[in-house]
Amino acid sequence: MIIVTAAFKSWLKASTNMMLSSDASVNRVTHEGITDFTSLIDFDKDTILYLPKVCKESIAAISADPANNITATAEVPGTNVSSITVQRLLVACRAAKYYDSINRGMTTGTMHYTKILSNFKIEFEAYEALKKKDASDVRKINDKDGDRKIILWDLIFLDCMEHHYGGKGPLCYVLRKNSDVKTEQEDPLVVHVTANPAQSIQGVQGTYYGESGSFVGELIARVPYYGPIFKNDNATVFQKVEEAARGASRESTIKAFSRKKDGRGAYLALISDHAGNAKYR
Repeated sequence: MIIVTAAFKSWLKASTNMMLSSDASVNRVTHEGITDFTSLIDFDKDTILYLPKVCKESIAAISADPANNITATAEVPGTNVSSITVQRLLVACRAAKYYDSINRGMTTGTMHYTKILSNFKIEFEAYEALKKKDASDVRKINDKDGDRKIILWDLIFLDCMEHHYGGKGPLCYVLRKNSDVKTEQEDPLVVHVTANPAQSIQGVQGTYYGESGSFVGELIARVPYYGPIFKNDNATVFQKVEEAARGASRESTIKAFSRKKDGRGAYLALISDHAGNAKYR
């Protein structure tokens, strides 16, 4: 039996959100597995684009079979799913994956299309366009820079990693100072006070980011350090650090991190051993 809250059904149907045309269309879509905000994480572009075709078909009734613990279910009639609903569901799926990746929950407020997700869509598309651009080459550690070699390399390397992308965001997230991610109570989503000049009315406009101030900023500040995707991103960073140190006098510093392909460890070792506070001063 599919259980869907009234609030989620309203979100699917509302003109300010997913714009499904009727209760029947809401019922048919939920029977495809879109039953709450978390369920959106399981859908991708192809499955959402296929939704209108599959939802045109009815789901046949099921007869009760007590011996096999199967209860009777009524037929679910087919229905139309409009293009605007498909486009908005695509944005909602991307937002659901985004919130999940940065350890933030989802509510009807944070998933409101016209107030939140329409702005999210713009920044997400800009981010996707940036990912397709050619990234700059990793700068080598230059022994000719003397004692300052790691300091001079560090700033350029961090900037470079902002434009190299892993599975969860810019690779510089692997190198942030604080490994822990703040709770949502410590780092709540930002709200802005807005005004209507014609009517002198103030209101509150929510956002999809916290103190970081942007979509990309959230990825850098809040993607956690666990799971297979982080492991792959950390290994990619190690390859970049190893490439930068190859042939330089500090190459031996990162040898200990080679077996585990620990890019964060290798980077921090270089900074700690060869670019301490005294050298910065």
